[in-house]
Amino acid sequence: MQKIMFTLFVLLLSGIAFAQYNVVKVGKDRERTENGRTDESAAVPVNETGLRFLYSASTATVEGVENKDVQEVIIPSKILYNGKEYDVTKIAVEAFAGCTSLTSFVIPNSVIKIGWSAFRDCTSLTSIEIPNSVTIIGEYAFSGCASLTDIVIPNSVTDIERYAFRGCSSLTNIVIPNSVTSIEWFAFRDCTNLRTARVPKGLDISNAAFPETCRIEYY
Repeated sequence: MQKIMFTLFVLLLSGIAFAQYNVVKVGKDRERTENGRTDESAAVPVNETGLRFLYSASTATVEGVENKDVQEVIIPSKILYNGKEYDVTKIAVEAFAGCTSLTSFVIPNSVIKIGWSAFRDCTSLTSIEIPNSVTIIGEYAFSGCASLTDIVIPNSVTDIERYAFRGCSSLTNIVIPNSVTSIEWFAFRDCTNLRTARVPKGLDISNAAFPETCRIEYY
């Protein structure tokens, strides 16, 4: 009888431990979901480009690239994985940071967010066109892109976050579309050659850190 009771007690403890383990696991999965990475997500190399994607319920996030010396990247708007098609909607944190040989980049109009430091220190990147689907340009997104001379911000963007274009020292002109409601601290800090910025009337640019030599044209 004592052996039976002992066995039941051990099983009970095991069940509690298992339940506690599952609670911890669910908590971690919830945290990952908030960061755009669910338990079902998987990072895999894709085709000859070496792009990695994270997959969630119906969307995919560009996680990065295998070869940091890549010169040209074309992101597809959709990706097929395990027989299921996913819409590519985000470029992840530091996805292409430090790709110093990258000169050409195509973002599809399925992408809605360019993540924190996504293109930081891509020092050979000279121009980039942001599609009319992106709403947020994340912190440090293009920081340190010292060769960037031309960038088109579409009329879909509402937020330009902190340090987004810091150190883009070759940038000479910028047009802020009237869809933008917020330019956060030092978004254009150290853009030393920025000569003209066209800005919609009423937009607060006090924290944007445009250089003193930059002429602000309100429209």
